[in-house]
Amino acid sequence: MSTYSPEPGETWATRKSTYAKLLPVRVLEVSDDPRPKVLVQSPESDELGEWVLLTRLKTRWDQLDEFVRVGDAWKKVSVVVSLHRRRADDSSSCHNGLPARSRRDPRRM
Repeated sequence: MSTYSPEPGETWATRKSTYAKLLPVRVLEVSDDPRPKVLVQSPESDELGEWVLLTRLKTRWDQLDEFVRVGDAWKKVSVVVSLHRRRADDSSSCHNGLPARSRRDPRRM
């Protein structure tokens, strides 16, 4: 989420779940509740808005390209880290599948 606080009249990107498409919403009102909520409305709609948690707003719509670029970069980093961990796990096991540190030296048996 952006560190900038939404103001009425601004357009922000939001999504209903982690993998859902980012959609624009117009901010109508910001509450001062202990759990901050924002009244938002689809830009194409004239219907009443809906109250959503502030955390649903990800970035201002005019900063969407940068938000997506940074998100894609972090996805690439997480893939590299995951591959590195998998290789480290594979190299630390011996032929019988036990971790290297739990193997006994056969010369000492």
